[in-house]
Amino acid sequence: FFGCLYLKNPRNIMPMPQLLRWIYAALIWGRYSRGATETMLDEDLALIRDGADPVTAMIERVRRQSGRIEVKAEDLADKTKVSSLFKMMYIAAKEAGAKDWGSGLALCIDAEQGFKAMHRQVFSRADVVSALHKRHGPKEAGRMAGDIANMVFSLGHVAGSAGGRPGEYLPAIVDKLGSGALEAQCVPDDPTLWSVDRYEEFLARRRECLAVAINAVLESPGRPRRRSAPPPLGDLAIIGGGESQTVEFKSSMLYDYKLDRKNPALRGALLKEIAALMNADGGIVYVGVDDDGKILGIERDYKLAGGRASWDVWLQSLVNVVKTLGAAAAKNVSYEKVKIEGKAVAKITVRKGAGPTYVGRGREAEFAVREGPTSRSLGTKEAHDYIETHILGHK
Repeated sequence: FFGCLYLKNPRNIMPMPQLLRWIYAALIWGRYSRGATETMLDEDLALIRDGADPVTAMIERVRRQSGRIEVKAEDLADKTKVSSLFKMMYIAAKEAGAKDWGSGLALCIDAEQGFKAMHRQVFSRADVVSALHKRHGPKEAGRMAGDIANMVFSLGHVAGSAGGRPGEYLPAIVDKLGSGALEAQCVPDDPTLWSVDRYEEFLARRRECLAVAINAVLESPGRPRRRSAPPPLGDLAIIGGGESQTVEFKSSMLYDYKLDRKNPALRGALLKEIAALMNADGGIVYVGVDDDGKILGIERDYKLAGGRASWDVWLQSLVNVVKTLGAAAAKNVSYEKVKIEGKAVAKITVRKGAGPTYVGRGREAEFAVREGPTSRSLGTKEAHDYIETHILGHK
């Protein structure tokens, strides 16, 4: 109604995005739902009929009434699906190009079921209540399960609404629709937050992201948002994608699962993979993951590293091995312990080297490169040609 009046007034030349900004601001802050509705309607209608720049003036009135236009993460706390912010979540997701997690199609409100049928829970109510009822009581836990930060937009089936757990079904959604499916709906891509034990942290992280997304819509309404670059995948999602040109799995560095004992040769095999990645495009080596992507952990390795059975002792053993590649090469490697499925996994990030990296010295030196999901050692001439072409760029 306001839009029609505004557009029919020949003096109003404000672009449509500004009008949308006012509509969204009025929706978020309840311009006409805080009492004295008729008075506010009359004031805004008068501005539209007579004002030189009515929309700017109406936005300013919303600002004065509410104290601000922008949304903060705390504004989303304890909100349910009847909140106007829930509608803004949908608008933000729509403009970010979000897809229906069930069908894989662009979000679209069903003509028959309407907006009320659009939402599904990320964490099931049963899991949230079970995890939180001792700390918060069953009633409060039930309310927390209905928080809008626990909802995504999808007409189709989402495993979380039928008892599935995010750690089980979100990797499948990433595989099917890409990591953008999570980002567009502001769902954290950190797999450690996909456990109900960290539900409250999940809500807090998602509220922060939702506030940013809604404010982006307020700043530039009607403008589709595109990612400048894909967001980084979580470790569980990367592992779920299997070995590749830039991802390698190693069951261990010390403990040989086949021989059921310590095997020093495993260090050399790990070192070769690191060097091969450095000679190619870089990548990640996960130690504590078998070839099929099963999470084994490195706890067995701890006991074989000497001294205290700990990450620090094990890591120092690994660092000492990597140093044999040379000081320059060692600077291209970083280390992190990540918890996956409750087990410790070593994440070794390898950057592409500025020069060739050899394993060993003298006549025993070996030059390896990454080819698809495997590494291969090259002969002298083949290594020379590869270095000239792919590393030094002389050909």
